Amino acid sequence: MAKTKETFEKIVDNQNKLAEALTENAQKMMKLFELDSDLEKMSKETTEAYMAQSKEYMEALGKAETTEKAWSGMSTAFSKLMEMQTSTYNKTTDFYRNMMEKYNWEAGQETFNQATELYRESFKAIYETAGANTKVFQEAFTAEN
Repeated sequence: MAKTKETFEKIVDNQNKLAEALTENAQKMMKLFELDSDLEKMSKETTEAYMAQSKEYMEALGKAETTEKAWSGMSTAFSKLMEMQTSTYNKTTDFYRNMMEKYNWEAGQETFNQATELYRESFKAIYETAGANTKVFQEAFTAEN
């Protein structure tokens, strides 16, 4: 009975080590394919700035006391809106250019290579655990005979 308990404990220990290795590799894999937080941040900040400036310009137009003042303010507001749109376009273009440089073909290949290595390490851990468990069983049966 003591030998059965020892055998069971060894197998449980092997399985726990395997679970830890697979969990660690899964976490590494998830990090490989995480979305870049810069994209979300840039999108949010740019949209918020664009909306706030647009609102500001439109509210300024709406506060004109006469039609003449509104018409005279239209060209200023239109110019400011065009500047804002150009600025937003330039920020977006720069951002995507930088993203393309960061996530080029070579970077994609490197991510693929890392993912393949993690898969290989996981398969190796499963294989080695199966071998270790088989050895534990063999030793248990050999000791009984």
